[in-house]
Amino acid sequence: MAAVLEEPVRFQLPARLRKPSAAEDSLPRLALADRISALPGIRTVENGSGTLPCGVTVYLTRQGGALRKQLPPRILCEISKDGVSIYGLCNRDRHQVLSRGWGKLEQDRVRMFLPRDDAEMEVCWRILQRAYCSILDLSARSPSMRYPTFGELPRFSRTTLQ
Repeated sequence: MAAVLEEPVRFQLPARLRKPSAAEDSLPRLALADRISALPGIRTVENGSGTLPCGVTVYLTRQGGALRKQLPPRILCEISKDGVSIYGLCNRDRHQVLSRGWGKLEQDRVRMFLPRDDAEMEVCWRILQRAYCSILDLSARSPSMRYPTFGELPRFSRTTLQ
C-alpha cells in the first residue's frame, strides 16, 4: 500500500499596493525588528560609525552539541533605511516576493521594501520566516566534516622502486 505524501503548502503573497508617499510610520518597522530579534539563534551587528547606526546585519547562529560541530554564522538579513535585504530565500519564494511587488532583486539577495502599516508588517514577517526556516534547513543538511580512520589513509612508498 502506497503512503500518501503531503504536498508542502505553497507560499502565496498578496500583491503590494502602491500608496502615495505620506508620513512614514516607524512603528511597523520597529515591530518587525523586535520579532526578528526574538527568533532563536539571532545575533545582530550594527553597521556604520558614529552615534546612529546606518543599518543592522542580522546573523543566524546554529549551535551544535560539541565545539567542533558549531557552524559558522550565516547572514539572515540586513536592515537599513532603504529596506531589508533578505538572504536564503529559495527561487520559488524569491519569485513570489518579486512578482507581487514586495521587493527587488539585488545580486544574491532580495531587497524587501519596509512595511508601511501593520498588514504589510505581517507579510514582511512571513517572508522573513521563510528565509529563516530555509537557512536553518540548509545548515541542518550541511554535511559535517568526516575524518578518515587509519585504515582509510592512502599508502605511499618513500622509495623510488615502485
